[in-house]
Amino acid sequence: MHPLGQLFSENEDWLVDRVVNYAVSEGLAEHTAPSRGAWRVSIRGLSAPLVDAMRTTLAGGGSPAALANARDRIVAFGTQQALRHRARGLGLAEFLGLLKCCRRAYLDLIDEKEPDRRNRQVLRGHVLGFFDHVEIGLCTEWKASSNEEYFRDLQAQNRHLSDEKNKYLTIFESIREPVIWLDAGGVPVHLNDASQRLFCDGGAATGASYYSALRCPLLTAQIGVMLNVGGGEGDGEEEGEQADMVIETLAGPRDFNVRVQKMLDVSRRFTGTVIILNDVSNYKRALRQAQAADRAKSAFLATLSHEIRTPVAGALGLARLLRDTPLSARQGRLVSGVISSAELLSGVLGDILDFSRAEVGAHPPAPRDFALDELIRQVLIVVEPMAREKGLALSTGIAPSLPARLHGDAAMIRQVLLNLTHNAIKFTRAGSVEVRVGTCGEGGRIRFELRDTGPGLPPGPAGRLFEPFIQGDPPEEGMTGGLGLGLATAARLVHQMDGEIGCHPREGGGSVFHVDLPLEAAHRAPPARMETGRARILLVEDDPVNRMVAEGYAGRLGHDTRLAASAAEALRWLERERFDLVISDNRMPGMPGLELVRRIKSRSFGPNCAIPVILSSASEDDMRLAGEQALPPDGFLPKPFDMDDLAAALARHLPASLSGLDTGPREAGQDAFRIARQHVETLGPEKGARVIAAFAETAPELVTAIEAGRDAGDGEVVRAAAHRLAGSSGLLGLGAIEALARDIEARAGAITAEDLAYLRAQIGEACDTLRALCGTACDSPSA
Repeated sequence: MHPLGQLFSENEDWLVDRVVNYAVSEGLAEHTAPSRGAWRVSIRGLSAPLVDAMRTTLAGGGSPAALANARDRIVAFGTQQALRHRARGLGLAEFLGLLKCCRRAYLDLIDEKEPDRRNRQVLRGHVLGFFDHVEIGLCTEWKASSNEEYFRDLQAQNRHLSDEKNKYLTIFESIREPVIWLDAGGVPVHLNDASQRLFCDGGAATGASYYSALRCPLLTAQIGVMLNVGGGEGDGEEEGEQADMVIETLAGPRDFNVRVQKMLDVSRRFTGTVIILNDVSNYKRALRQAQAADRAKSAFLATLSHEIRTPVAGALGLARLLRDTPLSARQGRLVSGVISSAELLSGVLGDILDFSRAEVGAHPPAPRDFALDELIRQVLIVVEPMAREKGLALSTGIAPSLPARLHGDAAMIRQVLLNLTHNAIKFTRAGSVEVRVGTCGEGGRIRFELRDTGPGLPPGPAGRLFEPFIQGDPPEEGMTGGLGLGLATAARLVHQMDGEIGCHPREGGGSVFHVDLPLEAAHRAPPARMETGRARILLVEDDPVNRMVAEGYAGRLGHDTRLAASAAEALRWLERERFDLVISDNRMPGMPGLELVRRIKSRSFGPNCAIPVILSSASEDDMRLAGEQALPPDGFLPKPFDMDDLAAALARHLPASLSGLDTGPREAGQDAFRIARQHVETLGPEKGARVIAAFAETAPELVTAIEAGRDAGDGEVVRAAAHRLAGSSGLLGLGAIEALARDIEARAGAITAEDLAYLRAQIGEACDTLRALCGTACDSPSA
């Protein structure tokens, strides 16, 4: 491309803006086209012959013949422009004035954009010569034409303009969407046929607003509302403003998408606004119907969840309690079979209901602070028996750089990890399953990985594994592969948390499933708690089996319970006795749990003033409704729950003297060492003893490191040592020590000598019990 042509092409918008500004400032805009596109065409029409003339001159080496040839071309161009603009009715003075605006703009462009001074002089001379010869051509042609010829040209042009006007009027009237043109004052000037049929009485003829005064009070009364789209009358941007609103029409109120658009007139002659209406009434009605169907589906799922999962959970809970009573070997096997079958049925029901809830999207994420290693431990506690039964090694790895506590929906994350871990164990015949937690990418996302040594991924795209009802090969002969909903449910939950889920083959065999979530560090430090005491709990449940299970769990955790079969009975108990906590079902005959919560919370007197209340239900709609109450419950315990879930709820809502430290089972007697006992059983007495000896050796050293860091004022040393202690004690299930270590880690700069003395005492007692536990295992007949 010629350098001059490149200069014009790269700065075409600049030229258009400069020429239009000159035309407006000189009062010549009324003789020009209103659209920016028309101006662009004119600029290109000038730039092309200007560049061509210079190219012709250079090709001839600047000889007189070459200059004459270029001059003739320019004069011919000027003559052509004179004929065209004269036919439009433009006077010679006006056209010369516009031509001077163009000349000034081109000269400005050269002065401002051409860096080489010598080139600027050459280009300026060429542009000046070009416009001079254009003026010669058009003046000569203008003067040579007779008035009669001029008149005929005007008549022909007027006929053409009239035809063009009628053509565009017909197009305007034929637009199906109602279109309204307002003047600068916001008064309706023209309506198309669709608008007139919506707002104007009397059956006005098509195009009537062009030929007579517009009378449409129904429309005029609503113009102000339409112009408020986007909070005002717009800012003149080409995109305009739009919003949905209800507008009154002759046929009644209708839903419209209203778009308000300023007139696109760079000449500033045709000011005003265009309003375009798109009737979305049918779409809105269909949307309302779909939302109603979703609500009905959610209500059905809530009922189904409550009516099916609750009795299944009751049967499972009773079987678990029965398993802990003295049984013969045959009875123990039978009870274990009942538990396995009930767990399988509960898992199938859970997959179906969880997937349906995730599909409906009825449960948005509810982020809260949670302990990362505690969440992983809760997942492993659930799947550990299944892994032990298959002889699989189950391990975890949490990156030390991660915060000990995170902020997110722990329940959703736990369900995702349970689904993935359960899936990995089910399909792995031998080897190991590992849960890893770290970071990924530069966005600081937390990555959870499930790595197994199973058969690997099936052939085909990996993404299809996350589709509903897609199953891999059965994990073992004679064993069902499930419904194919576990991964689909996990994927939907991950997407609800704005995360990503994927999988790929594991090097050396097996598969790796990963979940990336945008989690933040915890917003608050965990509260410190005292040792467990005995709480008085009022349990309100209409189902007798669920009452028995909950009472058994609470008793195992060391708490006293009073049972109420209805809300009315619960209110009578609250009048007579003092309680530390109320746990109530919601869906009960007579008075529902939410109403019971409201009545308890509204009391300002009596022995149970300000008592905490936990609502328990299998329906997430109940949880949503509870959060919307003026007097909401203090907590929510989803059904079905096990003893760990109940212990966690009690730890959150009971006073410090009653709640205990751990969010798991009660830490009294042998219950506190259940996880350690499982390690000894799994590893054997000898290896178990080595693990316990390692803890007994390193734990006091870590306390010493914490003390040294505190004395030196080095918070990082304190946090690092406390983090290590929390991790090792959590691995053995020592919740009290883990919670103390987490508390010290959170408030590294404010720990006292009493804190450290209490921690040492706890570690000493735990080590004594752990050593005795190992000794008992060694003395047992099976050792």
